[in-house]
Order: sequence, then structure tokens, then C-alpha cells
Amino acid sequence: PAVAVGVLFADMIDSVLRGIPVIATTTLLFGVLLGLSYAYRAPGIDEQPITRLDHAILIGLAQAFALIPGTSRSGVTMT
Repeated sequence: PAVAVGVLFADMIDSVLRGIPVIATTTLLFGVLLGLSYAYRAPGIDEQPITRLDHAILIGLAQAFALIPGTSRSGVTMT
């Protein structure tokens, strides 16, 4: 999924999303989301393997957000 998004939106990512305000905003936003997801996680969910196809697809779609500068691919998938 991330490759398809990257190919389709490469020009916009390179021109519009490379500014300092976008990078600062996304870094702060995804940092807060990661902290909140850790604080409010369900008990016992820390290390469950990905065994369902829909979970794998959802993680792949979430990784497309990492194409936005200032986001972390691992942070997005953990959130």
C-alpha cells in the first residue's frame, strides 16, 4: 500500500509536504498519538503476533502515513 501511495502522490509529497511546519506538526502529532496509544493500551496486547490478514493490511495502510515527512513508519504501525 505504501508504494502505491508513494507513486500516486510523489509530486505532492515532494513539493507540499516538505515544509518545516508540516514536519514539526506531524512529529508532534504522531508523538502524542504514540504516547496516548501506549497509555491507553489494552492489557495483554503488548506482544501479540499478527495472524490475521486484515491486521496485516491495516498495518500496511498505516505505513503509507510514513511518506509524510516527520512521521515514523514504526511509530505509525505501533500506534
